[in-house]
Amino acid sequence: MRRRIRKLVDKVDNAISRSSSPAPTKQTPTATENTPSASITVQEQRTLGDGHTALKENYVSIQHKLLEKSIAKLIDILDVVDSTLDAATLIRLDDELKLLSDALLSISQEGTSPGSDDRAGTLASDIDRTLDKAYAHVPQDSSGRRIGTLTDTKALSSLIDDLHAATEFFNKPSVLTTQSTTKTTTRAISGRVVGVLKIVKESVDGVPAIGLKAAIGGLVAVLEAINKLVDNDDDLIKLMNHIKRLVEIVTPSTDTGDDQSDEALQKRIDDLTTEIQAITTEAEKLQHQNMGNRFMGHADNASAISGLVKAVDQVVDRFQLAGGIRMERIVGKLGERMESMETKVLSEAEKRALNAIQPRADNAKYDSHSQTSSSFCLENTRVALLEEIFNWVNDPQGRPMFWLSGMAGTGKSTIARTVAKGLDDRGLLGASFFFSRDEEHRRSTARLFPTIAYQIARSVPSVREHIIAAAEPDVCNAMLQKQIGKLIVGPLKATAAFTSPIVIILDALDECENENHVTELLVLLSSALHSLRSHIDLKVMVTGRPEMHIQGEFKRPGMDVVSSIAHLHDIDKSIVSDDILRYLQYHLVEIRNKVLSPTTNWPQQSDVNALVQMADGLFIFASVAVNYIKHQPLVRMETLLSGAGHSKAQYAFKHLDILYKQVLNSCTSADDDPEEVQELNIVLGAIVVVLDPLSTQALELLLELKPDTVKPQLKSFYSLLSIQDPPYPIRVFHKSFPDFLMDEQRSGRDSWFHIDPKQHHTRLALLCLKHMNLLLKRDMLKIGNTLNSEVENHDDVLNKWVSPHLLYACQQWAFHIIHADHSKELGDELDHFCTTNILYWLEILSFIDKLGEGVRLLIKAHEWCKMHKSRSASILNDCCRFLLYFREAISQGPCHIYQSALPFAPECTLFSVMQKELKGSVKVQCGQERGWNPKLFQLRGHTNGVQSVAFSPDRTQIASGSDDQTVAIWDAQTGDLVRILEGHTEGVNSIAFSPNGMQIASASCDMTVSIWDAQTGNLLRKLKGHTLSVNSVAFSPDSALIVSGSDDQTVAIWDAQTGNLLRKVGHTNIVTSVVFSADGTQVASGSWDKTVAIWDAELGKLLKKLEGHTDNVNSVAFSPDRTLIVSGSKDQTVAIWDAQTGNLLRRMEGHIDNVSSVAFSPDGKQIVSGSADQTVASWDAQTGNLLRRLDAHADDVNSVAFSPDGTQIASVSHDRTVAIWDTQTVKPRLLRQLEEHRHVVTSVKFSPDGTKIASGSYDETVAIWNAQTGNLVRKLEGHTEGVNSVAFSPDGAQLASGYCDRTIFIWDVQTGNLLRKLQGHTMSVNSVAFSPDGTQIASGSEDKNIVIWDAQTGNLLRRLGGHRDIVHSVVFSHDGTQIASGSCDKTVAFWDAQTGNLLQKLEGQILYTGIVNSSDPPPGSTQAPSDRLYL
Repeated sequence: MRRRIRKLVDKVDNAISRSSSPAPTKQTPTATENTPSASITVQEQRTLGDGHTALKENYVSIQHKLLEKSIAKLIDILDVVDSTLDAATLIRLDDELKLLSDALLSISQEGTSPGSDDRAGTLASDIDRTLDKAYAHVPQDSSGRRIGTLTDTKALSSLIDDLHAATEFFNKPSVLTTQSTTKTTTRAISGRVVGVLKIVKESVDGVPAIGLKAAIGGLVAVLEAINKLVDNDDDLIKLMNHIKRLVEIVTPSTDTGDDQSDEALQKRIDDLTTEIQAITTEAEKLQHQNMGNRFMGHADNASAISGLVKAVDQVVDRFQLAGGIRMERIVGKLGERMESMETKVLSEAEKRALNAIQPRADNAKYDSHSQTSSSFCLENTRVALLEEIFNWVNDPQGRPMFWLSGMAGTGKSTIARTVAKGLDDRGLLGASFFFSRDEEHRRSTARLFPTIAYQIARSVPSVREHIIAAAEPDVCNAMLQKQIGKLIVGPLKATAAFTSPIVIILDALDECENENHVTELLVLLSSALHSLRSHIDLKVMVTGRPEMHIQGEFKRPGMDVVSSIAHLHDIDKSIVSDDILRYLQYHLVEIRNKVLSPTTNWPQQSDVNALVQMADGLFIFASVAVNYIKHQPLVRMETLLSGAGHSKAQYAFKHLDILYKQVLNSCTSADDDPEEVQELNIVLGAIVVVLDPLSTQALELLLELKPDTVKPQLKSFYSLLSIQDPPYPIRVFHKSFPDFLMDEQRSGRDSWFHIDPKQHHTRLALLCLKHMNLLLKRDMLKIGNTLNSEVENHDDVLNKWVSPHLLYACQQWAFHIIHADHSKELGDELDHFCTTNILYWLEILSFIDKLGEGVRLLIKAHEWCKMHKSRSASILNDCCRFLLYFREAISQGPCHIYQSALPFAPECTLFSVMQKELKGSVKVQCGQERGWNPKLFQLRGHTNGVQSVAFSPDRTQIASGSDDQTVAIWDAQTGDLVRILEGHTEGVNSIAFSPNGMQIASASCDMTVSIWDAQTGNLLRKLKGHTLSVNSVAFSPDSALIVSGSDDQTVAIWDAQTGNLLRKVGHTNIVTSVVFSADGTQVASGSWDKTVAIWDAELGKLLKKLEGHTDNVNSVAFSPDRTLIVSGSKDQTVAIWDAQTGNLLRRMEGHIDNVSSVAFSPDGKQIVSGSADQTVASWDAQTGNLLRRLDAHADDVNSVAFSPDGTQIASVSHDRTVAIWDTQTVKPRLLRQLEEHRHVVTSVKFSPDGTKIASGSYDETVAIWNAQTGNLVRKLEGHTEGVNSVAFSPDGAQLASGYCDRTIFIWDVQTGNLLRKLQGHTMSVNSVAFSPDGTQIASGSEDKNIVIWDAQTGNLLRRLGGHRDIVHSVVFSHDGTQIASGSCDKTVAFWDAQTGNLLQKLEGQILYTGIVNSSDPPPGSTQAPSDRLYL
């Protein structure tokens, strides 16, 4: 906006100059006098040469860099002016060159001064604009090199006109003209003053300001009188120059097209009139004093006139700071013209294309509405620093980045805003982004580069088309690395080289909430500036507090090449104090003139000095003090100063804290209603702890306050808060204020204004839930089945149906909950939300594209509920799983929650309580899962097979390495892709995080190991030393060493910091896997030589070699306690070894293909393995039992890893995906189906050690299976009819089977031999069971009897009769003293196993009875047996 205004002003001024300037002295020949344009006379050619020569001669004496560049460009283009052009045009050009040459001569004679520099800068800017238009008519090749001459007469004529206007504007009297060194008499000078004032009177005739002309006339009259009485040359010269400055400012432009001033301008003119009248009064006093004493001393006159000079100067400063009349008239009156110009500059297609660059943060620009309460540096303050910054901008050889750091309150943002405005006024500002924790879109880097690209496209037209072409939605939402490359670097490189610098300003980098993103941003900017340096003078100014992560990045090797550094807190305190003094003097005088009277003897200089001392170098103190004092100047100044020496506090901001206390104590009184004071504390607390600022109206609704109450409550807080009308939010002026309020040591625990964060978070959490429970409804956005992408006027729909306070509640309720205390009321509201409105909440998140944040909110809330044992924990966990599993569908539109997600959710708490929402939706008739699948989500992004996976130590990220030559970093909570690391030239085989979380190592087929910065993704170093593919890499526990294994059959150990190779050892074949022991003293390696080797990490000595696998060893891992080693092999087994002895402890069989990866859980209790059979298996590390099998992928599983807390498993596959599994999810899953029997299977039993399964069938056989693999071990045949029941002996050595042929067979399990046959039943045997000690066998039959047999001899010991129908089941108690039997007679009978006596009979309406005794616990279970009977 400001750039457009300035350009419009220049055009108006040029038009005025051309219309009012005299014709050139050399007359343009008529057509009849001229020779044809094709032939120019020698005289005319020499004239052109004279002008050109004069310009070159005066050019060499120019000391102003910008003007020097501009004239050089002008001389350059004059060289390509076609000499065959029209003679009259060339003569006009020569005349203008002579005038311009004279102007250059005057600049060189004036030397360097603020006035001459400003005039030279303006002239340079005008010439640059003129030449930019001319260059467009010079033919160029594809690289931008000129290949022709300027042959367009019309273009040359336009060039001449613009040069004439620029020179004329330069020759106007300047407001900063250095006073003449030639002395004139006082009367002559005073006459000139009167003349100037008369001109002013004439020039203000058109200004609609009542009294202004009369006020200036009165001042003229008084000065005329003084002129006759005094003889003080120097003083009157000064007064004259200051009044000339006033004239220049108040003289209005006569070409605005409108004589009506706007309201703001009228007020300033009225204020100016009042102040001039006050100066006139003071001048009259001087006149009367001189009339009374004609011999008044020179010194007295000098002092009096000096006072008038100072008064006029202050009037001008204030008026100019608020905005000059001429600028305001143009801004206020030519709005339509500016819009017209904008339309001409940007086509409608370009406007649409630029507006499509999303997501942006338009309020992050330095002059956006959110910055209206912010200030600029006062004139004559920060002079040296601003000069340093602008010199850095203008220096083409300077470092491209400027880092301005400073502690809180030192004025960093004010300086950045001032620099941005100065650069914007000169056309050098490419973009600005002011970070702020107070606003969602300004506290992260998510919208940074789209915002910068948008601003550059608007301010630098030549780059516009390239940015528009690059700004695809997938680019604008990509990782930062891709955004800066596509949106900034690419377009700038594609544009012809620039002659002027382009500056980007990033303010308050410390306000960016993610430290990792900050460091990544600085690395990316450094790289971009390096790559653009030869093409464009791009500069980046960065400001922020000297936080450790920012300072560390600027100290990183290489950053010193690209960055200049200035520390505000290191500037001489006396310089800062002088600036604060000027700031206070200016604003306090302004307060005096507006609130008191210009003649009031206030403020006292001693008081101002005391305030400067109290500020102690903090501009924030001065700012707050001024805002506090201005409402009651006399009283509040005294109050403020009276507390200056009362504090004994020893903290750094003691004077600032005293100031805050005085301001806050003045906001209430002892007579105030305590309830109102408490309400004020609630409002203030909400302003301080809310994550996103809210407007007064939204705050009232959120806090359930009466309408229009917040703004009156905060009427005394305008010195601390920016308070505007809705929809603009309430903002804290400076972060030091909430810091003060929430620190009980500083604000005082018992003070009314102390803010207890936990108390206010608890209140806001409760209110957020209440509002959501009250307002959320199904399809409250009224979009039905419309997809999000199909909704027109998206923001309008949201604003219509979702109020700001409800939107805040939906986005931040969990943020407040995790900081809240638990209470019954809060728990009840959360329960209501979870059981009634949680799906409606997901509708809002889907519509505003915040589902990823929704996952984080649910995780936070679930953790809080678990900590406080809240009953909402289960449904919050379900909702999180629901969102992770169906996120892709739900993101398409709210309707898919009910159409594509909820009907297919497994049976869970969420599904149960939300049954009412399924009305009208599809219904799953069968096949619905019972419980959540262990798979949390699947990450897709790699373009080739994924070879390796690793969790970061803090569990927040996952790294994966792929055959696509990249390393991908993922968000472990949401599954979002964070960044991609590129640098390898072949596939990545292995990934490892350093234990300190600072680095990532990747091993590749390109024979290198790359070390990356885990926070930024920056490549730190490459380790070169292997001669073939590197297959595995690992860090030592202290992150100091790296070990790698390679196809070159070696294991290499490296220094992680330097990259130096320390030692190398080897196998006799390819090394596939390497790992450090938990204490870092040993390294284990697995190889295709079928062995696992244990090495001394320091000496490289082979300690032992583990042999036992029959094929390649693919993966090895140490247990956390260092006692065990696990290995996975191509022989399809997982082996566990004793790390001390090297003995093989157990071998786990279960995979049916190559075992590619193994890992221990963090507690060492479980082992996870991944296999080419596409599954992930989990094993008990102590017993070797298979705990679960996950049907993981659609292709080979290449790598598996546990999360640091053991709650998740990650697996990667050739199917290009990364899968994340929940280890806590336990649900029955079909592991395998055993198919061998040819008829109905009637009975199945596990062996006591869980390694075998026996099954009996009507096909007359008994089958024994391997429980882990499902392989058939042997088949037992011998019966002539079907098998009804099987039972293992307690030691697992024998197997009993009961048959329809009335017999019982006893088999040797190992050999399958028939040991004996038991005969005694008269009908089919339905059930058999061994006693716990294995000495007896019980059988039940269709003959209604139970028979007890001697298991060793097969003798019949006793027959138990008592049932009236078929006996279907028998079982021994866990101690062997009783037998229970179930029968079709609807009874369960209990017998004494020794005597056979009937002890008890249970009768009921049971049609069929089966009995299970828990004396037969699941294999591997630690559960104690019991006598409970389950029917």
